[in-house]
Amino acid sequence: MSIKKITGLELGLWLIALLMLFLVLSPYAIGLLVRQDYPRMLQNVARSLQGEVNIVQYEQGYFKSTIRYQLVFSPEATFEFSEEIIHGPLYLGLINQGHSPFVAAVVQGQLLATHVSGPLKPWLKNSEFVYQNVMDYNGDALIQAYLPAHKQAIQYQQIHYQMALAPISAETLYRADKQSFSGELKLPSVHLQSADGQFSGKKAELSFMLLAGQGALLEGDGLLSVQHVEYQSSKEQLVLQNLIVQLQNAQQGRQLTLGAQINVSEAFASNERFGPLEMNLSLYDLDADSVSRYLAQDNKMPDNLESSFAAFLPFFIKGAGIELHNFKLVSDLGDLQGQFLLSSDGLDSRSSADPLALLNGLNLQLSFQADKALMEQVIAWQLQMHEAQAPQTADSAVPMSQKVADNLRGLVAENWLSFDRQTYRCQLDMSQGQARLNQQAVDPLASIMSQIQSSTGVQ
Repeated sequence: MSIKKITGLELGLWLIALLMLFLVLSPYAIGLLVRQDYPRMLQNVARSLQGEVNIVQYEQGYFKSTIRYQLVFSPEATFEFSEEIIHGPLYLGLINQGHSPFVAAVVQGQLLATHVSGPLKPWLKNSEFVYQNVMDYNGDALIQAYLPAHKQAIQYQQIHYQMALAPISAETLYRADKQSFSGELKLPSVHLQSADGQFSGKKAELSFMLLAGQGALLEGDGLLSVQHVEYQSSKEQLVLQNLIVQLQNAQQGRQLTLGAQINVSEAFASNERFGPLEMNLSLYDLDADSVSRYLAQDNKMPDNLESSFAAFLPFFIKGAGIELHNFKLVSDLGDLQGQFLLSSDGLDSRSSADPLALLNGLNLQLSFQADKALMEQVIAWQLQMHEAQAPQTADSAVPMSQKVADNLRGLVAENWLSFDRQTYRCQLDMSQGQARLNQQAVDPLASIMSQIQSSTGVQ
């Protein structure tokens, strides 16, 4: 009896048949898995962003499925999406995009509707925002989004604006094991115009990395760079060149640390050139539980000093502090540099009701110096802002130069500033309820109250 041998050709045909059978049956099997796992992944992503997902409709097909859902951050911030989910394991359309065609699924979606309050409500129109989500078998996802060029009239605080945006593109990588996001967003240009003036920005780019921290907080960092920022009105003009803002957020245990570094290579304002500008701001050892509770509430800005202490004091109970260091501004008018440090020691939730206990628990160090011409310009800006907010108090008969000189003389006479060698200086140190201002002992509570009662905030 002879045994039939399988030739290489027949083996190849069998393998091809099995592969074709696998490719035909796999989309249906993957569709079942996607229906089970995808809503859960959406919910995990939403919760890491302090939101929730409500599934409106899900229809499963053989090669693809469709889903509609709402992403809810609050009743005033709700977004509805429609998506088509192409089942894996093979999607040849990814080859032209430079990606591997072997994926679990590809999601192609668009923004259907929004329920958003605020000035952006009329701008977020239906079906303009589109995106693609390439899902891997391990739960990772590559999200690419695009918003075409757009012009829209918006209104904010009774002021009408015309806004024009160049196309916006974004790419984000979501890693399921770490629940982290990393990516970048690019905005070539933006223009905003009203009857009072216009604002424009060019070549803005944002890169970021975020991951879920303890509680409801996010950790990570971000870098924003803008090549050109300009504001122009009939009275003034401000131009910033090469603005760079770097933000950091780290959590260790229940302590939260925030950091910001701001750099501007060059600026133009009031017909003067400034720059470079450097500033580093740190908020360290904040109480993470208090911050989480505050963010979870529908908070409004406090309307008085006592409410401000009551609202923000819990963040500082555990020895937190604020530090502004390496602040430096170089200009044609002169230089300005300074630093600021505020820390807490021994505060508790009752301190906001006792001003003396509050002052005894705060440590403050403030120092700065500015050349005469630059300080005069800073005081002029303060006076101009105050007169713009309260025009009934403006005295047009007195020249601005005279107002600036009178204010600076008053600040020196009351020892808020010292003047020597064409430079203004200020040094304030406070600890355990004792304070020294420019080497002279002062009553910190009386000094604070005198500033609160000042009508202009400039002596």
